[in-house]
Amino acid sequence: MALDTSMTLQAELAINVGASAHELRLVYARHSRNANFMDHALEAAKNPVTAVTATWIVKWHLDNGFAPCTGQQIQILALLKQSGDWQARLHILQCLQYVRVPYNLSQTTFDTLLALIQDKNRFVRAWAYNGLHIVGMQHGEFYQRAMTHLESALGDEAPSVRARIRKILK
Repeated sequence: MALDTSMTLQAELAINVGASAHELRLVYARHSRNANFMDHALEAAKNPVTAVTATWIVKWHLDNGFAPCTGQQIQILALLKQSGDWQARLHILQCLQYVRVPYNLSQTTFDTLLALIQDKNRFVRAWAYNGLHIVGMQHGEFYQRAMTHLESALGDEAPSVRARIRKILK
């Protein structure tokens, strides 16, 4: 189906719920040159209907070299608490490598990540541990606590989570 290129990102993401990565890359190609693309994608990520596709688009944008401004980084951090779907949470957790956690949000972010290491989904847990490490590296007062959690998880987490933690610790 040929899509109207004037369709908003939110609308196109809504009709592409469950789309393949290839289809989402096409959506990205149609919209990513818009000056407000990242703001539109982050807004779409707040909507439960489009959260998974929008967070995938946000992650793809960051993976392709876009550097989010401070306000966008704060929005990404806020999505950690807002995202109800495990896939959306996973995408946001995978975006943390591109985010500088402001000091005034470091405790809240660390606490949110501590809650996420209890998630039932092992992929979310693995990337939440990665997030703890990121916060610890950015804000030294959290480093030892983060390392304690990572080292403890090496003994009692699922093999896939332990593999991610070993990669973090290299």
